[in-house]
Amino acid sequence: MIPHILATIAGAWSLIGIIGHDPGAYTQGFELHDGVLYESTGIYGRSSLRRTDPSTGEVLQLRRLPDSLFAEGITFVSPDRMLVLTWREGLVLAVDPATLETVDTFTIRGEGWGLCFDGERVIRSDGTEMLRFHDPRNMRVTDSLMVTLAGVPQRNLNELEFARGVIWANQWQSNRILAIDPASGAVLRVYDMSALNPGRGSELNGIAYDSDRDLFLVTGKNWPLTYSIDIKL
Repeated sequence: MIPHILATIAGAWSLIGIIGHDPGAYTQGFELHDGVLYESTGIYGRSSLRRTDPSTGEVLQLRRLPDSLFAEGITFVSPDRMLVLTWREGLVLAVDPATLETVDTFTIRGEGWGLCFDGERVIRSDGTEMLRFHDPRNMRVTDSLMVTLAGVPQRNLNELEFARGVIWANQWQSNRILAIDPASGAVLRVYDMSALNPGRGSELNGIAYDSDRDLFLVTGKNWPLTYSIDIKL
């Protein structure tokens, strides 16, 4: 049943452009904001926050995080406030995007994988089939949603983006992007990005929406390139 469903809801995309990406970056969060591409990278002892040039991939600014933190997803909740998720530390950092310095912290329960913001709620993935909705003011959980494909729960939800009224999610250990209905949790489309994988054992992880061009920037963990793609919904 699932292979048939995948064939019927397979999403179309096309490659628009290619820019560089630091192959040493274990990409966790990817966010385009006010003409700057923000990226968080993971691994204990190597986690960082970065501001990069979206036209070249050049790292403009980099801030190392404490060795005790494993950085995960990022999202903007206002022009001057970026949230940074941590994996198993139960912490969310509120960061000034201009300096990449932490200005506040919040606590959460459970693991942190990906973050996005729908304009009212922060949405978090934790590696399960569930998405958690948080109040952006204090990160308290307000609701949750199970993500399903033809009724089958979809685990390993990872990096998130909210665009075009849809939640976009990387699915860890695959090269798939899922387009998810934020009301029902149903997967609307599945996009196979295997053609972009450089074949170094690293999966796709990183989705940033370029609202000016209505395009997406995607990359992966330790990939040497970032791709600009047009995704059809």
